[in-house]
Amino acid sequence: MSMRNSRDTRPRAAGFTLVELLVTVAISFVLGSAGFLFFSAQLHSLTDQSAGLDAIEGSRAALDFMANEIRMAGANAAGTWPKTGTCGAGLSSAQTSRLTIAWDGANGRPIDGTIDADESITYRYDSAGKRIWRTVNGVETLLIGNATGLTFQYFKDATAAAMSGSPSQVTSADCNGVTNIQITVRVQTARATTVTNVNLETHVALRNRVLAKLIKP
Repeated sequence: MSMRNSRDTRPRAAGFTLVELLVTVAISFVLGSAGFLFFSAQLHSLTDQSAGLDAIEGSRAALDFMANEIRMAGANAAGTWPKTGTCGAGLSSAQTSRLTIAWDGANGRPIDGTIDADESITYRYDSAGKRIWRTVNGVETLLIGNATGLTFQYFKDATAAAMSGSPSQVTSADCNGVTNIQITVRVQTARATTVTNVNLETHVALRNRVLAKLIKP
């Protein structure tokens, strides 16, 4: 009997080799990492944009509210405008980061020709707490949180009013002629991955003081 080389004709089991498996795992890891980093970057970007919009919208609303009240400073049905000396006419404590205004009817009650305690409003910046407060008759209300600054700049017509003293305050003679105030609010974005500063500014004409200046004898 002649002998022949026998060959195993049984089919081999299909599958990956160890090298192929390692290569596949490595590629999957790279692709997964890239996808995660892309998603994380987009999430951070959306978070920062949302925080920025929240800071701008909230601060803008508060700034507009403040400007509308300051614009009314000096409204007084009795027409008791000071002729010389102190601020008067609804404007006092005219400092760089603090201002007190008043007008007849600010409390929502009928105009009676006098300025009551709850018709005087103070805006001030709390640097320690990074907040801007509104105070009426001793009651404080938080107006803007996460603030990094509040600045009032006072103008006599087109000329900036002189400031002096500590804290810096408009001099009595100049304060009596203030007819315009520039308000600047600076806030930081909250809950953002990258904190940014937002500056908002508005210019307010004190129409009642302008009118008083025009009709004053």
